[in-house]
Amino acid sequence: FVGLLLSTVDPFAEHSAIYNQLERLREQLGDFELYLCYLLCQWNTLRGEVCQAAGLLLKQSIKGKYASGSQQNMPEDVKTLVRGALVELFLQVDATSGAYKSKAIQNTLGTVMSTIVGFEGLYAWPELMSKMLSPLCTEEPQVNVVQLQQLEETLDLLFKVLEEHGENDSISQDIAKLCSQVNLGNVLVRTASNQKTSIRVKALKCLYHILRILYLSEGISMDKEVLKQQQLTQNLLKQLLVLTNDPEPEVKASVCTGFVEVLEVDAKLLQPHLEGLVRYMLVMSQ
Repeated sequence: FVGLLLSTVDPFAEHSAIYNQLERLREQLGDFELYLCYLLCQWNTLRGEVCQAAGLLLKQSIKGKYASGSQQNMPEDVKTLVRGALVELFLQVDATSGAYKSKAIQNTLGTVMSTIVGFEGLYAWPELMSKMLSPLCTEEPQVNVVQLQQLEETLDLLFKVLEEHGENDSISQDIAKLCSQVNLGNVLVRTASNQKTSIRVKALKCLYHILRILYLSEGISMDKEVLKQQQLTQNLLKQLLVLTNDPEPEVKASVCTGFVEVLEVDAKLLQPHLEGLVRYMLVMSQ
């Protein structure tokens, strides 16, 4: 089976035959998804290509069963075990070496979890929500390498969910609920001042999706009074103005995008700064 998975990333292999074999195995094995999940979780002992291939095949299998309405082919206890194993893998550090998962494994894991969230919603998976919010909402300074890696993996997953399912009414409602309950938008504003460049950029990108959900999506039921109290657009603009002095090109590009996003949802807020912002954006575009 591991050999079959390796063959899926071999450019010289006969892929149609390999996928036919894998499809037969999927139909024959009742615990097919569990085995794929097990292989994905062996990131610290197996070759990365095997874990990635297992994760991508797991995503396809889950997506196929949900999309076809045949969830009964994956019993509830199997779904529970898969979700539990994926949550355990999320933010995981190797207990022996202290090593962290490669970006490729993180992205594969995030793709699988986002697929499940897209079908079931965030609030249907409280263990994942709790683990995601932990590095985001902590008041403790995140300074060591592992803490920064965990925060970045969390932002990657949040962005993936927002990008892939932000137009899904159910997911949009879940995000609005999170913003109301834990002030997620302002948590991300604070995160956008992090010491690590990639974290600043990813926090901003998540924020822009959230702005669109809260202010531009139809049917979002977040209390307007709560939105007013949280002053999300005002706080984001303050952070963007601070970040205009950031030396990193990636951050500068995200800041320019941010001014456009704020303009869409609260044009009056930008009026006092408009001349300077236009000048800044013209310089940054050269």
